Amino acid sequence: MGNSLTFNSLIGRAQVAIDEKGRSSFPREFRQQLDRDDMRDMVLTIGPDRTLSLYVMDEFQKFMNEINARPRTRKTLDLQRMINGYSSLVNIDGQNRISIPRELQEYAGLTDSVLFVGRSGQRIVDLWNPEAYNRLYAFKTESDFQAFNDAFLDDGFAMTEDAANEKR
Repeated sequence: MGNSLTFNSLIGRAQVAIDEKGRSSFPREFRQQLDRDDMRDMVLTIGPDRTLSLYVMDEFQKFMNEINARPRTRKTLDLQRMINGYSSLVNIDGQNRISIPRELQEYAGLTDSVLFVGRSGQRIVDLWNPEAYNRLYAFKTESDFQAFNDAFLDDGFAMTEDAANEKR
């Protein structure tokens, strides 16, 4: 991958338009984080929360291997069928665009724009309906900021106030 990042560290977000043919610019922020070879064969599929998940081929294969390794239950078989049935091979064309199939646009509620959000893990980015993303994750009120702080501090990422006072 470019810039010595790994698939576990793609960062950023960018909102771009979708044209009438379902094409969307693949954001420069993410192109800079990937090698050109990684952008040739990618898989776009359904994801949780009515999002789309974009994988480079190797990462999609790892993801499917993990699903295929699960116990063969009805739930696992249904998941395999849904993901395979709603997956599309995509690549970034010469004008740095990807095509989002109409069926996937409808699944994610994408109309005139799409929000690309960097991911941790195997997916390189998630594609969101911008309004849906903002409903869930935008900082709009002081309580939104507080909820973030509480989650951040509860997970042990930062010192507690008592520990900070002890250091002073």
